[in-house]
Amino acid sequence: MSNLKQILLHCHTFSLISLLVPSPSVAAISFVDSTFEAQRIVQLSPPVARSSGQPFLQRTPQGELLLSWIEPGSSKRHALRSSVYSNGKWSSPVTIAEGDEFFVNWADVPSVVKLPDGRFVAHWLEKSGKGTYAYDVRLKISSPTGTSWSNPITPHNDRTQTEHGFVSLLPREQGGVEAVWLDGREMAGTGGHGDHGSKGSMTLRAAVLTLEGTLQEEALLDPRVCECCPTSAVWTEAGMIVAYRDRSSEEVRDIYVVRKERGKWSEPIRVSNDNWQISGCPVNGPALASRGGRDIGLVWFTGAEGKPKVQVTFSNDNGRTFGPPVRIDRGVPLGRIGATMLSDGSLLASWIEWREEESDLVVRHVTPKGTLGRLVKVSSISAERSSGYPRIAILEGEVYVAWTEVGKERRVRVVEIPVTEFTN
Repeated sequence: MSNLKQILLHCHTFSLISLLVPSPSVAAISFVDSTFEAQRIVQLSPPVARSSGQPFLQRTPQGELLLSWIEPGSSKRHALRSSVYSNGKWSSPVTIAEGDEFFVNWADVPSVVKLPDGRFVAHWLEKSGKGTYAYDVRLKISSPTGTSWSNPITPHNDRTQTEHGFVSLLPREQGGVEAVWLDGREMAGTGGHGDHGSKGSMTLRAAVLTLEGTLQEEALLDPRVCECCPTSAVWTEAGMIVAYRDRSSEEVRDIYVVRKERGKWSEPIRVSNDNWQISGCPVNGPALASRGGRDIGLVWFTGAEGKPKVQVTFSNDNGRTFGPPVRIDRGVPLGRIGATMLSDGSLLASWIEWREEESDLVVRHVTPKGTLGRLVKVSSISAERSSGYPRIAILEGEVYVAWTEVGKERRVRVVEIPVTEFTN
């Protein structure tokens, strides 16, 4: 054991999961790659306050960049805020929800998305009871001008004081959103989130939220999934696809997808036979990338056989089948994946790569044929949970990356980098 370095990944339950990786230095690892510093990088100044965190990015249907984040207030108060970046300027920040009962977590992040008709839909998490993980999903819909908001809506009607979160929202062309979330209703009274041996399981569920604020097409997508790994969803030419981490009866937690086409959900399928058997949730979800056509990219983290890896695979048939996985990391990834697709069907993947002193937030270009671009360091970043999940989006030839900077001053950071930094 003396020649092994333990990288400790903090679980959502505050237990620790140890991944054993070779040697005490990145340079000595057999799978290693050179890392290049981004040269043409612009530090943007979003209208966020000190102590802000939990950023989320959307490339809007109108071709803008939408940033949302959480800001703490006095005592236990928090606010969900957003701003649009267009033509080199940030709009004045909008406060969407504010209160003392927010459930704020480093991995289970709120979001705001813009619809094709100009409305906004937002989600956040709100405590529903005294239990640590007793919280509900809350949604709001804005007016067409975005100046006023509906009363909060809860997409699940079980009323159990259990975990509901890790939401993915997809704007619909016909109005409203598709919502997907992890739902702990079956864990009620069984020990809850932290009791991985309990009879109840975390489930994956979905519903449509209409512009009128009603819920339709409620569905159970998978009756047993990993308890605290973020979900991801994108549109395809045939419908929508959702990626998530499954949980088998043998505690194998691999990445699965489920599709919705012509109003009907498919059976879940496993994307790659990693066979990662682990008794606790690694808090490392997948990231899908698509431009709305047949081509899809999927990036994920695995620690199978004690070997942490970031892998990517592509589909050219709307997610019905996927090609063989390609490893893209430098050697000691922590995960926390992001992905965005370019117009040619290639993608940019982001993740955190571990170092002794301070870790690296890196981005790599990958083609559907498995050709890897150079590994580009965007910024140094803390490996602690407080740095959260970095976000990535592309807009008109510019790549935007957002993350939470921690240290002397905690704050959401956003940078702009030409896509050619990654593709040339």
